Amino acid sequence: MLIECDSRLWFGKYGGCFIADAFTLGCDRYYDEYRKAVADPEFIRVYEQLKKQFVDDSFRFVATEKGNLTLCFAPENVYSILGTALLVKKLNKKKAVSGVRYADEAICCARVCAELGVPLKLYLAHDIAGISSLRTRLASLGAEYDAEICGELFNLPEMYAFQEWVASPDELGIINCRSNVGAFPQVNIATDFSKEYGEKFRESLEKECADGYNRIVVPSISGSLALAVWKAFEDPAVRLISVECDPVDDLTEELDSYCGTFTKVMRNRFVDRVPAPEWMAVVEEGKAERVIVGFDQATKTADPRAIAETVSLQSLAALCHSESLKNEKVICVVRGMRWGVEL
Repeated sequence: MLIECDSRLWFGKYGGCFIADAFTLGCDRYYDEYRKAVADPEFIRVYEQLKKQFVDDSFRFVATEKGNLTLCFAPENVYSILGTALLVKKLNKKKAVSGVRYADEAICCARVCAELGVPLKLYLAHDIAGISSLRTRLASLGAEYDAEICGELFNLPEMYAFQEWVASPDELGIINCRSNVGAFPQVNIATDFSKEYGEKFRESLEKECADGYNRIVVPSISGSLALAVWKAFEDPAVRLISVECDPVDDLTEELDSYCGTFTKVMRNRFVDRVPAPEWMAVVEEGKAERVIVGFDQATKTADPRAIAETVSLQSLAALCHSESLKNEKVICVVRGMRWGVEL
């Protein structure tokens, strides 16, 4: 398949490249190198091999007792990990860096880089840094990791990876797990790869649920999953709704730049929730909805099937909102609970 490159610097009023002028040329050069890399048939050949090894596209649909509601148990979206790791290899960078919030994505990054022969340094979120079995597994895969800085300073692993990359873009490549981190072109590149997840979801949905639907409800933290799904539809007859749930109740919303991209940020002194800039533009343009469900409400709802699957907090919130859409034909995406940062 071909990788379609999105060259936009701005998504409405969000996005941009908020870093020192001395570093913007490195970002532009990285994007030019990226476009040339993904146009190479050899890059696509290896990328297809990686997908066969690492991608789980087993979307499982389960009808509920509520006749208007179908659950879709969905795997994680690892396409951007595969694509950005391979880009590091293709561009002959000395090392890849990445900030990771979950144990499974840390292992995925390490496995992919081991497969490609790419040296890797991970910044581990404080919430997973103390898991000894994770650290042992990363070491066995040859990955270097920093398990200290997120506990000593801010618990923002992507920030430290981005700072290291932007200081030495000619030597380093960055692996982005989501579409909300980095100045142009990092958010673009991550989304270019991850949108294939949405295409696979749509293929499965149209095969399994051909009798119709007009609402798709997706659990969300960064908006990356919602953005990937939205790009596969962009259909006015199908309304996409992302649902968020915070166990923290004192967050306030600000407009700010995060790792060089301008977006809305929900934060307090200790937590930053950073929606992907393009997803914020989609929502504010009225092309999709963004719903926030309270913690108590989300944890008291939940279909018994989902409870049995130990799904994520955001998935419980998505179920809660889905059950309120009584006059719609709803597909509710639910995802397994992950070990790591809830926000």
